[in-house]
Amino acid sequence: MGAGPPVSRGPQFTPGTLLFERERFLKAREGTLSRWTQENDECVLRLFAAFMGNETLVSLVTPRRLEQWVAELRKRGKSPATVKTYLLRVNAFFVWLVKEELLPRNPVTSVKVPVVKQTRVDRFCTRDERERLIALCDREDVLIMLMLGFHAGLRLREMIEARPEWLRFWDGGGEICVQSTATFIPKDKEARRIPLNDRLYEFLRARKFDGPFLVRPDVGHAKHKYRWEPRKPFGRLVKTAKLEWVGWHTLRHTFATMLVMGGCPIATVAQWLGDGIEVTFKHYVGYAPVREHVNAGL
Repeated sequence: MGAGPPVSRGPQFTPGTLLFERERFLKAREGTLSRWTQENDECVLRLFAAFMGNETLVSLVTPRRLEQWVAELRKRGKSPATVKTYLLRVNAFFVWLVKEELLPRNPVTSVKVPVVKQTRVDRFCTRDERERLIALCDREDVLIMLMLGFHAGLRLREMIEARPEWLRFWDGGGEICVQSTATFIPKDKEARRIPLNDRLYEFLRARKFDGPFLVRPDVGHAKHKYRWEPRKPFGRLVKTAKLEWVGWHTLRHTFATMLVMGGCPIATVAQWLGDGIEVTFKHYVGYAPVREHVNAGL
């Protein structure tokens, strides 16, 4: 009895195809990244493979095809920042393929990365700039706000409305719980807890808060947007520090950026910020430490 026709096993069983190598790549990274990051890697690579063709050999993916994929993403309305994020994830995949000796070179390195315009909101303070502002601050009210912004990521209104009962301490640690009060409702209408890092813990424990607020308890609510307006003293401080570009939101952005750069999962950062995971990912994924990206140009 003669042998029948060969049975196709499909791209998922064929070494060298995008589908096969994608699954190997994701498997190799299990346990090294947060589950949320892993799921986003899988989502982007699935979109990429769908455009290229699951059965396509990784060796046939060229810079030109990658550029066509980028053009398709832009055609679908993806922002330059989102396209850049997608490219970073695909780049990690191809870096791994080169490392596995499946490719001689990474085709993503020949693709022009979309330019993402840096705005005032996108900028963050370096550690030296953060310490310069704190060291030069000669007002207790502004100093408390600097610490709450740089080390807890509070929004401006949250800093001004923060109350002593928001603080909880225990031996060696504590947290600040942003919650509704008679004069304040959180932006997302839900309370959130931010653990105190060692520096903020020591700073707050060293102070005695007797009034109804942490900052300027002597000032009540009036017709103004904020209970107390810190714009002028803050403006003088950033001018003295020669950091005029720094705004109040820069403190919050610095808090989140430093956490992500230090390896904190983006999902955790989103929880502490009180922002949605999708929004937080969009703003901060580019700061995540990935050794493959760092060494890609070596």
